[in-house]
Amino acid sequence: MRQQSPPFIISDFRSLFKTCLKPNICQFGDSIYKLPPDIGIPIGSLLGSLISEVFMSSLEVKIFQLGHPLLPCISMGRRYLDDVLCVWTGSEEQLGDFLTHLNSFYPSIIFTMEIGGQRIDFLDLIISILSDRYTFEIYRKDTATDILIHGSSFCPSSHKVAAFNSYIHRLVPLPLHIDAYNKEVSILKHLAIANSIKIDGLIRRKTIRIALRQISNLPPPLKW
Repeated sequence: MRQQSPPFIISDFRSLFKTCLKPNICQFGDSIYKLPPDIGIPIGSLLGSLISEVFMSSLEVKIFQLGHPLLPCISMGRRYLDDVLCVWTGSEEQLGDFLTHLNSFYPSIIFTMEIGGQRIDFLDLIISILSDRYTFEIYRKDTATDILIHGSSFCPSSHKVAAFNSYIHRLVPLPLHIDAYNKEVSILKHLAIANSIKIDGLIRRKTIRIALRQISNLPPPLKW
């Protein structure tokens, strides 16, 4: 049974929350600007992602509670913060009407739309719809480069391999087709060579670690 927080804690939390949101100040060139209090979250605020998630969750509940007649046209929907992926079964005209409905809730919140058809880029994935399944590939922007922390840089080794650990952590759990998997491994090896970083064994160790975690109920070993 969930307990209600005491009123004084809620009051103090709201006061602290408002204090954190007050200094909405930014710099452009040599000038410093103080933005109006109702323009949004302060630039660079550590609360930004948390507030976005809370707001979008609340808005999402509100949208579905109102029961718009076009809601049944959403056969599948997923959201990450303010990025939403939907499979729409209605017409393109109906989709435009539903977008207008979404933009009617708050004047300062404007949703934009990209229609992908049988394929769309969502976050760092390329999602394709086949006749009986979805397929996934790793997506990189056209502006992506080979520049990472070089192996000759004067910084800790853990920093040099941090990007590769992140890439491999993303790669291994994804249900990629074998061709897409091998393509991503080839790209990682290219990046490693271009930046003089040794990643031999990283992918294999990560794969084994995830496989063991899926078949074991034991907690992961502590790192000292």
